[in-house]
Amino acid sequence: MDDHKFPPSRLELIQKWHELATTDPAIQDNAFFKFVATWVAFNAFYAEMFPEIENDKKQIEKYSDLPETKKIHLALLKDQQYKAAVLFFCMQGVRDLAKPRDLYDTQTIFKQVYKVRCNLFHGGKLPKNPRDYSLVENAYIIVSNVVNIELGKLIKSESRNNRE
Repeated sequence: MDDHKFPPSRLELIQKWHELATTDPAIQDNAFFKFVATWVAFNAFYAEMFPEIENDKKQIEKYSDLPETKKIHLALLKDQQYKAAVLFFCMQGVRDLAKPRDLYDTQTIFKQVYKVRCNLFHGGKLPKNPRDYSLVENAYIIVSNVVNIELGKLIKSESRNNRE
């Protein structure tokens, strides 16, 4: 990530979707809408990182295997809400997918979150279903924290580049 320069338009897109997910009063009480907005920001991020990979699933796998991603995940595990969301996937998991081996299994954790995204985007999650709501809510916590850190790094990098 450090050597990849994001175009201003992509950075702005990520910022706007992240802002929508975190500040728009119209969606703050609905984990489903917050997750969708956050996923759009995350998708713009990883698609920019790996334009040579045309498949979302493979982009997520590549992102989850990066040493920097593992470092971010490890740091985020110090946050109790993030850790609880990861534990949810370790204990409950998404049906038809292997559960993460442990809290540090970033690839399986991101695969689980991606599966929640797929189920939601393709009509497989109901807002009134308590399990579906928990899956989406915990997926949102994971993705929003990652986006928040990655976006902060991008803004810092962009600011540094503009000063040079």
